[in-house]
Order: sequence, then C-alpha cells, then structure tokens
Amino acid sequence: MNKPCRSSDIRGIIRMQHFSDGYWERLKPYLAGTTALEVGCGNGARTREIAPYFKSLTGMDPGPLLIAEARRNNCLDNLVFQAGSAEDLPFPDGSFEVVLFPLSFHHIAPELMRPAIAEAVRVLTPKGSVIFIEPENEGSFIAAELLFGCCDGDERRQKALAYYTMLTSEQLTEVCEMRGESFFQFDSEQDFLENIAWLEGTRSALADYLACHDYRLSAKRRINVFRKAA
Repeated sequence: MNKPCRSSDIRGIIRMQHFSDGYWERLKPYLAGTTALEVGCGNGARTREIAPYFKSLTGMDPGPLLIAEARRNNCLDNLVFQAGSAEDLPFPDGSFEVVLFPLSFHHIAPELMRPAIAEAVRVLTPKGSVIFIEPENEGSFIAAELLFGCCDGDERRQKALAYYTMLTSEQLTEVCEMRGESFFQFDSEQDFLENIAWLEGTRSALADYLACHDYRLSAKRRINVFRKAA
C-alpha cells in the first residue's frame, strides 16, 4: 500500500518559497489596527508573516509541539502563541476583533465545525469579523495532491463541507467573498521532495510533473468574510 513519504528524513536548508497574489493586502481593510486570533497556526511561520497587518495577533493550535516551535521562533512584540482547540477557545467573550481560519477550517472534524463557529462568534467583539481562507479545487498544487497524494491529499469532500457549514451558519452574516492564489516555488525536484509529503511509487511521474511546471505550483484560494448575525 502506498503511503506518504519524503525522499529523506535528513532535510537540509529549506529552499521552498511560498507566497500569495496579494490577497492579504486586499483583506487589509478588515485587518488593520485590530486584535486578532488565528485558529490553526501550526508552527507559526504564516502567523509571523501576517502579524504586521494587526495591532496584536494570537496564534492558536491544538498541537503543543507546534506551539512550542512557534514560541521559540517568535521575535515579534505584537504576536503571542497559545495552545487550544477551535471548538473550545481558551479566551473570554469579546476578546478579538477578528478571528481567522487560514486554510484550517476544513481540517476541523465535521461534527465540530459548527461548535467552532459558535466559539469564534463568542470571542468576537460586537462588530468583529470571522474570515475563512480555504483552498479551492483548482491549481497545479491541488492537482499534485490528487495525482500523487502530495501534502494533505484529496480533501474535496472536507472542503465542500466546510464551505456549506460556513454559508449555512445562523450565527454568521456574509460580508463578501473573494478569490486569491498561492504559489509554491521550488528550485529543484529534490527541494520539493524534501519539503512536501508524497506517495511512494509516484516519484517518476511526479518528477515529470514538476519539470513540466518549472517547479512552480499554484493553488487557488477562496476568502469569505463574515460578521456576527444580527
């Protein structure tokens, strides 16, 4: 049976570059000068990148080892990290002006998605925003997930459920929906293999796929901004 793997467990300098088409700038009117919570911050790499958009930002993740890594690498005064789960946020009511789910909401267990929304609404200020950034099913990076089991593999069902759940929540009122795109630039096949999980038995086809795309893969994003329902 195929299983996710990397070419080696002795990964060297990480050369992979990840950047967006500027959708964080388009979100700036909803972010500037706010106190914000990022739900699902992982090791904090993205959190450190977006921290300048906020007055203060709290990165939260259920993984204690990831939070420990995030804290070790944090050198920003407006950024803190906290362990916790989306369905039971460890914060008082009205603590934040923005709650972000950047590429994390579809990872929440289906039965906990609505409780996670309820908790996000609870910790929001009265005029606060809940912002979901979710992967769509388009782009060469997404195709690599489907063809070669890269990264998180086939998540189409989870993504569809996440979108349905946020749109049908009685606790949220949608403000806008916009599109964005992320790019992943690798300097070689080895760079990709050292940084992205992939399935055993796919290496030859994967190598051809990467070369065909000049080692630059893209992933479409959908961004939804909500307010508390009246």
